[in-house]
Amino acid sequence: MGSEGDPLYARLSRKNVQITVEPDCRLWRPSSYFRIFKAIRRIRPDVIHVHLTSATIVGAIAGWLARCPVVVTIHSTRTVQVTGLRGRCLRFLETATIRLFVDRIIFVGKVTAEANRHRFGRIPMVTIDNVVEPPDRALALRRAQTRTAFGAQDGDVVILSTGRLTPVKNIGLLLQAFAKVRSAHPEAKLWVCGDGSMAAALAEQAASLALGDAVSFLGGRDDVPVLLQAVDIYALSSDAEGLPLALLEAMSAGLPVVATAVGSVPDYVEGGAGLIVAPRQVDDFGNALSRMVGDTAFRADAGRVARERADAFTDVVTWREAVEAEYAKAKHGPTR
Repeated sequence: MGSEGDPLYARLSRKNVQITVEPDCRLWRPSSYFRIFKAIRRIRPDVIHVHLTSATIVGAIAGWLARCPVVVTIHSTRTVQVTGLRGRCLRFLETATIRLFVDRIIFVGKVTAEANRHRFGRIPMVTIDNVVEPPDRALALRRAQTRTAFGAQDGDVVILSTGRLTPVKNIGLLLQAFAKVRSAHPEAKLWVCGDGSMAAALAEQAASLALGDAVSFLGGRDDVPVLLQAVDIYALSSDAEGLPLALLEAMSAGLPVVATAVGSVPDYVEGGAGLIVAPRQVDDFGNALSRMVGDTAFRADAGRVARERADAFTDVVTWREAVEAEYAKAKHGPTR
């Protein structure tokens, strides 16, 4: 339900994954359900695995119509990110769809499970934390080249944010905090990697804060592992999360972290891998970034701890076995 221009498409293609794209699918468009239903009947999968609200509603209903078992992954404590009447309607539809048409539920992180398990009745549920592939250390050889390409000078301390530019990621808070950092640390640079509905508004905000070339908006990219080896600090300013893959990728690359206390993030960062602050607190986030930028030794120690912890979340084989076990249970259990 995406497009061939999505960075994920390119990333999966390089892994020789067979991809079928159904572009321009919309939750409120009946033809979207029919198209996904036809794609399922054509592909004849053993199991359908759906992620995120719109795909869950469309995919689970289409899967039920095609008599195919459905597994859903719940990624965040706040599964529906819009507010108001539309948000309440989407949450109701998501909950009802999962209760009626999904065979098994995977929660990403214990905090996500605690926040959502009450919604789904007696459907079998399991918690499987995210993992990431171990980083390719050879990418560090491209560090200087990448920094130069994006305008970082010798002595600059580069902060990276990655993810969709949507309200829940609160990149606006990061920009405000970074503006405070720049007044004390002119060597600080910020790279924002990602695309989304907030892209234009965030660019305007950066201009209004007079951040100039201290901030670079990199757009959606499929070379994030290269960027992680080229920067000095990873920042996550979200209002809600589960266990973000981007955080794990940054830590496995040995980056110290400044993040908000959302989802399972504190469980991974607290105790030496970085600094945690309450969500939506601009001054606190700015102070944490300033400390990380200004204290080279502290930054190095936090990066070392982050890298050491990566052994716990780069075991892809064990993770895959756990997910495949859920597929097998869905396939051989009663299909709704």
